[in-house]
Formats: sequence, C-alpha cells, structure tokens
Amino acid sequence: MAPNLRIKRIAIALLIVSLACVYFSGVIQNPATAQGETSRIDGFDNSSSITQKRLEQQFLGIPSRESAREHLRRLTAEPHVAGTKEDYETALYVRDEIRKYGLAAELKEFDVLLPYPLRPTVVELLAPRRQRLALKEDVLTEDPSSAHARIIPLFNGYSASGDVTGQVVYVNYGLPGDY
Repeated sequence: MAPNLRIKRIAIALLIVSLACVYFSGVIQNPATAQGETSRIDGFDNSSSITQKRLEQQFLGIPSRESAREHLRRLTAEPHVAGTKEDYETALYVRDEIRKYGLAAELKEFDVLLPYPLRPTVVELLAPRRQRLALKEDVLTEDPSSAHARIIPLFNGYSASGDVTGQVVYVNYGLPGDY
C-alpha cells in the first residue's frame, strides 16, 4: 500500500505519547513516593501497592526533558501531513522510539479518505472593501519551519467546493456559549 494511504491516527497517537514523555519527565511527582512512604494505594493490596509504586517510579525515570526536547524537535522538523512520505517516516520514528522504551509498538495500515486541495482556496471579505485573506502563515525568522516549501495552505478538507457568501460573525472560541 502506498505511504500516502497511511493513517493519520498513528501520528496523533505518537504525538500524544511524545507529550506524555514531556509531562512525565519530572513535571509531576507522587509526594508519598518522593518522601519514601510505602502507604497502600487505594485499590491495591500492600504487595501490589509496592509493585505499582516501583513501576510508576520506573516509568517516571524513563524520559528526560532533554529526550522529550529532542523528540519534539524531530517530530516538528518538517511538515508531515497525513498520508505523505514524511508522515510515514514520522510514524516509523515514533514506533521505533516507543520500542526503545521497552513497549510493544507496531504500525497498522487502513484505507482512508484523505482529501487534499486541488487548487488554492480563496477567502475574501467584501465589506467594507474587497480584501483577499492570506491562508498561509507569515514567515518568521525565529521559526524556520514557517518557510518550509511543503506546508499545505489552509483548506477545509471535507467540505464541498463552492462559493459561500454571508456576514462575518465573531464567535470567540466557537463554543456553544459563544454563539
């Protein structure tokens, strides 16, 4: 199966794992464990509590801030839109890193619908004057990735093509209360 049909869920799951590595790299500590207490954990007997605390400490000791920073750098080094060669390479990298931590990890392939824009999307405001909106982020000198040639401009992947005209409405965060 061609790499452009790989699932985007893999990339999302792997990003979550990477963020978990950042989070568990020393940001949290169990106060009881930090003080050397061996009190029983609710839902565990004494023996299981000791085992559970040992496993938690082992888990917290695996990632470091430095490794999390390196993973984040690798995961964000270039665009990896779902279904692209870069997306597949990202999935392989994360799978291999998870395996290095001693966890079972594998990639599964699924046939999915992955639309891409065939032509540039155009968004214009007509009032008070006609204004075409930019759909690409500004290039920032402090963010080299903002100038990457493989960035796909903004598009609404699962909407029909067409011409929509209406009033501009501000909806803050788009939450139910904002409407």
